[in-house]
Amino acid sequence: LAAAAADTWATEIGTGSRTPPRLVTTGRRLPPGTSGGVSARAAAAAALGAAVIAGTAAVGALTGWAPASLGAATFPVVAAAGLGGSLVDSLFGATLQATYRCPVCGRATERRSHCGAATERVGGVSWVDNDLVNVAGTLAGAGAALLVGLALR
Repeated sequence: LAAAAADTWATEIGTGSRTPPRLVTTGRRLPPGTSGGVSARAAAAAALGAAVIAGTAAVGALTGWAPASLGAATFPVVAAAGLGGSLVDSLFGATLQATYRCPVCGRATERRSHCGAATERVGGVSWVDNDLVNVAGTLAGAGAALLVGLALR
């Protein structure tokens, strides 16, 4: 959940940044909202989103309404796993997610159609869409938290 929150907050808040995002793999400037783009504002939003979920998990662990398996390490483990999952999402969005170009307006898009016309794939893997990238990032965050939790037992 922390990874999903981090990614969502980064996307929603980061798109309002006055500074153009940069591609996570090369640092090249990108239009706001482009998959794989990162900015300071988006990173801060991701950290805040992960922290909200981590804080909720920590309070739950301390009050007994959630498993206390990580004890005092709940907050940092969940927050770090959330940020890590969000980073995986950005990396996969930049490298694997299918990208298309609209033949009508020439804009890059994640959609198979734009301006009422079929788009042309210009990058990524054809069957890797934003939903799959989101699942991969969320699973990466959950997997990281699980591994750390098992290591701390």
